[in-house]
Amino acid sequence: MTRILAKRYQQAAAALQVAGEAHDDCACSATASDCPAYRALKVADSANDAARAAWLDSDEKREWRWGGDSLPGGERGHWARPSEVEDDLCEWSEDGDWDRSETIHLSDWARMIDPVTEEDVHDGEVEITVTLQPEEPDCGREREDHDWKSPHSVLGGMEESPGVQGNGGGVVISEVCAHCGIYRVTDTWAQDSGGRQGLTSVSYKDADADSLAWLDAREQREQREQIVDACEAIAGDPANDHLPRYLDARGDDLEHVREGEWQIVHIGTDETTDTDFDALVQLLGAKLGTRWSIDWQRDDGDEGTITLETRS
Repeated sequence: MTRILAKRYQQAAAALQVAGEAHDDCACSATASDCPAYRALKVADSANDAARAAWLDSDEKREWRWGGDSLPGGERGHWARPSEVEDDLCEWSEDGDWDRSETIHLSDWARMIDPVTEEDVHDGEVEITVTLQPEEPDCGREREDHDWKSPHSVLGGMEESPGVQGNGGGVVISEVCAHCGIYRVTDTWAQDSGGRQGLTSVSYKDADADSLAWLDAREQREQREQIVDACEAIAGDPANDHLPRYLDARGDDLEHVREGEWQIVHIGTDETTDTDFDALVQLLGAKLGTRWSIDWQRDDGDEGTITLETRS
């Protein structure tokens, strides 16, 4: 790698060293301003400063030492401009083998290495901070996206702000997915490895008994509402007046058998025909959609029962 300005700087530094040694060995009785060795030393010193400044201000590739959270032990690389250093450090940080279960705040630095002294040049140090968000877990129950909710019964806290707790100068906000029951926790007063505070961190926790019980109760309520709404819509249509009574709106004729299974009971009389029951099943299927499997059976007496099950 050709580094012309670095070599000129090295040559100027070597010349300065020679001039310094010559001045130290000079035994002339002249005053400092008249001493040839002193004048040569001053010229060499100015030349060295100029060569170093030209090297620092140039776009010539140079050696940098970098380290931080991504590489605590330090490493060396060659770049020309600070922007190139920032781009590569960010890319390397993002590609690292990190635990992505929660937000990670990485702080890295890079310093030019003086080609003469081999020491770090702190003027012009490059500092970067990279925030890596956690990988959001997949949402279960055949849903594509999470639906984050804040049920007080699961998360606790104040009624007006469930799931929110104070933390330093910020808050910790907990939410639960209404589809799969996992938790998302957002901390607005997180800190990085260097102790810098006021950062935002996100993490996820697995569903537990509380969130799953809330999901089951929520789903049960939604299913009941769907069935009752469908039945009320059918009953309110004058075209269906010839059909038997099948559900007293929001009454006791709708029974929850087990998860995903419901029954509409006490339907019809001795005048109810199989055709009437078939018509009810078709109407319910049209209202509820393909998610539901619907069938009917006649009881020991004159009444019948319609069974509705969600498809797996």
